[in-house]
Amino acid sequence: MTQTKKIAIIGLGYVGLPLAVAFATKYQVLGFDSNPQRVNALKQGQDDTQEISLRELQVALKPNKKIGLRISINPKELTGAAIYIVTVPTPITPDNKPISAPF
Repeated sequence: MTQTKKIAIIGLGYVGLPLAVAFATKYQVLGFDSNPQRVNALKQGQDDTQEISLRELQVALKPNKKIGLRISINPKELTGAAIYIVTVPTPITPDNKPISAPF
């Protein structure tokens, strides 16, 4: 019997949310973000970054025992994941270009 693997995506911005939704088509995904307003908006099907369509988000947010996306602000829910992916904000210049690392 195969065990369902849970994936934790930490950070649900313009990188993390599309990644979480994509993985949720095949796996159980916990999307974690520390911003309560962001989490509440996503739970209501609203993506302010407009990276994901309302329909894609609604489909992903209907999890079952094997696949789907659950969103949380509670770090305790991160335990038990087989894979952790951390997506962090990319610092950008005023003209929206990534700031390169100084090394």
